[in-house]
Amino acid sequence: MVDQVTTQLGEVELIRETQRLLELVTSAGMVKNEDHIIFGNKAYERSSKRDAPLPQGKVVKCGLEKNCRAVDSAGEALAMLQIGAKKSPFFSQTSVVNFCENFLGIDGRRGTSLEDALRNRRSVTDVMRQLKGNLFVIHT
Repeated sequence: MVDQVTTQLGEVELIRETQRLLELVTSAGMVKNEDHIIFGNKAYERSSKRDAPLPQGKVVKCGLEKNCRAVDSAGEALAMLQIGAKKSPFFSQTSVVNFCENFLGIDGRRGTSLEDALRNRRSVTDVMRQLKGNLFVIHT
């Protein structure tokens, strides 16, 4: 009985290691080339070639979601890699000033400047809520 449990635990650990290996192998190219935005088990193209524009400085990006699982097939554990297409909204890569102007709908034709708009406490709160956790500094 103890030997059987030990064998099963060893198989479980082997399956976990196989899942981790599949995760690493299927992400390595995207990580190395830095051509994808990766978080968790999702990856989206960094390039803006296929982005679909949305209002308020947002875009829809194409990507994928992947899962590595162990499945039972006739009493045998098999590793399975599941990859699905995904689309998700992102903020466009832009300066903070341009983001604020797009988000607040300031285009300069109405005579309202960003400084004027940010005197409104609600506008400041709305902008800060959108920027929280979404600000990245890129050095060129």
